[in-house]
Amino acid sequence: MRLDAYREKVRRRAGVATGDQLITPALIDDVVNQALQQIDGEAMWPWLETSATLTLVAGTTSYALPTDFRKAKGTIVLIGATSGRTELVEVSAISAFVADPTMTGRPSGYAIDGDSVVFTPTPDAAYTARLGYYRTTLELVDDADTPLLPDQWHGAVVAIAVGLLVTPEKGSRSAKEVADIEAANWIRRMRSSLRRSTGTIIPRVRPGGWV
Repeated sequence: MRLDAYREKVRRRAGVATGDQLITPALIDDVVNQALQQIDGEAMWPWLETSATLTLVAGTTSYALPTDFRKAKGTIVLIGATSGRTELVEVSAISAFVADPTMTGRPSGYAIDGDSVVFTPTPDAAYTARLGYYRTTLELVDDADTPLLPDQWHGAVVAIAVGLLVTPEKGSRSAKEVADIEAANWIRRMRSSLRRSTGTIIPRVRPGGWV
């Protein structure tokens, strides 16, 4: 759904008159973006998954992360010119591991350090690293902008945005409560859908029991 469509749906749901001097289109756009951020913060949703390719060069340990990087997803796959593929291990997961900046070789581990990813040992040659990660929320600015969120969940954005917009100062408390309850129900359904999409659940059976 486009930003202008969100704006109109939220305006109508919140009972805001066209041309309202207090609740302006810009304010509605702000709460729509806040709603999208709130939803994205609820879980590592599949629509936030993406990947980037990093070009490693000999002697350089640290590389800039993509500007929309939020969190690494799984391992980083390293591809050498002649040495095949290797899955790198996140350094933070190995408590006994200590990086030696003077050591060079084929990287076997990595660590996220602020806006950079650091490889260890320091690359001894050119490599290609494929980084899977979760993106940050895409801000909607222009009327034609659309979020990463799938169409089926747009109702959640509207409900959350209305709940943010309708405060005791700007409307009735009951209207806000209704919007908040609807938003919570949307998030519950989204989480349920996420659990169903993560694979088959194998039941645990006690010895002597049966399914």
